[in-house]
Amino acid sequence: MTGETPRELTIEEIKDLEEKYGEAALRAKKAGFDMVEILASTGYLVSEFLSPVTNKRTDMYGGPLENRMRFLLEIVETVRKKVGSDFPISCRVSIDELMEGGNTVKEGKKIVQALENAGVNVINSYAGWHESPRPLITMHVSRGEFVYLAEEVKKVVKIPVIAAIRINNPFLAEEIIASGKADFVCMGRPLIADPELPKKALEGKVEDIRPCIACNQGCLDRVFTGLSVECCVNAAAGREAEAKIEPTSKPKKVVVVGGGGVGCGVAEFLAQKGKNVTIVEMLEKLARDVGITTRWIVLLRLRQKNVKIVTKAKLKKIVENGVIVAKNGEEEFFEADSVVIAVGFKPNNQLAQQLEGKIPELYTVGDCVEPRKALEAIHEGFGVALKI
Repeated sequence: MTGETPRELTIEEIKDLEEKYGEAALRAKKAGFDMVEILASTGYLVSEFLSPVTNKRTDMYGGPLENRMRFLLEIVETVRKKVGSDFPISCRVSIDELMEGGNTVKEGKKIVQALENAGVNVINSYAGWHESPRPLITMHVSRGEFVYLAEEVKKVVKIPVIAAIRINNPFLAEEIIASGKADFVCMGRPLIADPELPKKALEGKVEDIRPCIACNQGCLDRVFTGLSVECCVNAAAGREAEAKIEPTSKPKKVVVVGGGGVGCGVAEFLAQKGKNVTIVEMLEKLARDVGITTRWIVLLRLRQKNVKIVTKAKLKKIVENGVIVAKNGEEEFFEADSVVIAVGFKPNNQLAQQLEGKIPELYTVGDCVEPRKALEAIHEGFGVALKI
């Protein structure tokens, strides 16, 4: 990612880096944080010292595991001196590097035991490197797939252990802790998707949690290319200062034309900001494109925010101060300061039509056939793949 060619650090550089770790931990303490965590995982500097894959040194920092741990243990010692005896230190360790020739669970257990003896208060059990051939962060990874590593760590240490990776809902978290496989769970991306996740879980509002889908498009894909964090399911992520949702002092009247999933989402957001919102939908019911398990929540939120719902009404004209719709054979007027158009889609299959007869095989999948959901597109694509 950095484009830098690795080289062996000098002893002087190692000592300087250890001091900087201590200074950084002290700054975190002074800033009001309750704990610091030392990153010794996923192929970054400390784990490069720990791993025989990358550590080819021949001095006191290379060779056997005891030497390869020296850099990490000296960092812990320096951090402890800086923050004091009563300030918690966690360490995130790749218990299994999942790299050919790398540290396995066997070495991982020895590392965490050494960390406990060095005065670390918590172990955050992680897996792999970014270069590992086994997926770690994508939606291909099952939820809680690496909890077994925390369970292995708990067999050899007495300090609390954190389970991590693809733990993105409170039910799974509760199951892990209740089973005794870990003492805590670690969530990263789920809190970007919904920063209120813990609060909603505590208040029993689990259905309101906006789930992380592990797409990585807004978070890790951007971070690894030097861009700021965003999120596919949370448009406010990375824009919190400018995207504060506060009730307006001068409520506007807004008509949202189209009561599909998008229109309902826009209406809810505007109502949350204090607007007087009306949804005009041509069909008999709202949110017909939303799944049965979710639709009722969408409708409940609209009712809770006093959104006016007008169904079986077709937009006829947008005028200066509102909209005119046709309903039950008559025209009705709805006053509006703003109008949002969130009507349906039509397939665009022009390219398929242009290619028809020009190539031996031509298949169409997804929204160019008919705008629907990801489920249909994926299944159609799979069906085509089986045919080819």
